Amino acid sequence: QLYEGLHVSEDLQEHSLQTTSDQMLCTYQCRQMVKSEFFDALSSAEKQAHDYQSKYEARNEEFSKVEAETKKLRSKMLNAEQEVAASKGREQIWREKFRKEADFCQEQLKNQIKCCSDLEVKLQKETDLRRKAESSAAEAAEKAVLLEEKLSTLSESHAREMKHLENELAQLRSESKLSATRIKAEVEKATLRAESAEKESALLKQQLESTKQRLNQTIVGRIKTEQNPSVESPKTPSMDMSVLVKHLQEELRSYESEVREARQLKTSHGSVQLLKEKLREEKTRRERAEFDLLKLAELQSNVDKMENELSTWKTLIKEIPGVSSADDILCKVAGLQKYV
Repeated sequence: QLYEGLHVSEDLQEHSLQTTSDQMLCTYQCRQMVKSEFFDALSSAEKQAHDYQSKYEARNEEFSKVEAETKKLRSKMLNAEQEVAASKGREQIWREKFRKEADFCQEQLKNQIKCCSDLEVKLQKETDLRRKAESSAAEAAEKAVLLEEKLSTLSESHAREMKHLENELAQLRSESKLSATRIKAEVEKATLRAESAEKESALLKQQLESTKQRLNQTIVGRIKTEQNPSVESPKTPSMDMSVLVKHLQEELRSYESEVREARQLKTSHGSVQLLKEKLREEKTRRERAEFDLLKLAELQSNVDKMENELSTWKTLIKEIPGVSSADDILCKVAGLQKYV
């Protein structure tokens, strides 16, 4: 404003020089007035400038304070941002850790639930096994009583059967030895007779064939002689021919008797085969008797096992407190069931 006032005054001065002399006075007065106004305005402007300067200094001081506070606030803001970033990182870490812990806890919860279900199943199985064991104990008690009865019965029958089988085995052994020796001797005799009969039969067959051939030749010659009476008779007279025929017939009869005897020998050979079959049957009976003895030994071992099992059950019954017999087991099991 001060500079603007000066510029206006200079313009007024230049304008006043160009005006007429009539206006000089007015101009001077105006100039004085303007000058006084100018000085007033200058003083007011200086005062105002001083005020502005003081205000500027105050404002500048305030601005420096504000800037310092701004710097402090910026540093605080940076620190806060760093803390926020750090807190975000820590929050992310804590979230990840919490998520992992939550997953772990959830997995542990699942495992615990599964373990609880498994334990429930095991408990049910244990309960079932205990019930089965109780029922098995009751059945075992009943079985022990039955085994005692069966053991006494088996012991008596075993003794009787053992004695009977031993007697039968001794008898079978003596009979088999005697029959075996007798059958072997008869078989050897029959075999020798059959072999000699076969040889004689073959020889007789050969002789019979030769005799048949001679007889056929004689018959053919006789027929030719009867058909041709004019032909000279042979040197042997007809009487000799009839004697020869009779002799041949006798030989034929003897051969037939020998053949019958050979057939009888063949029949005896069949009886030898029958005796061999009987010998095999005797051997089979002997093997069966030995097998019965083995079965008897197995039965004896089973009886021993049953006796051992019975003694074991008796020992177990004695070890159970408050149980003295098999009937007490049922009462004990009933008491346990009530307790459960």
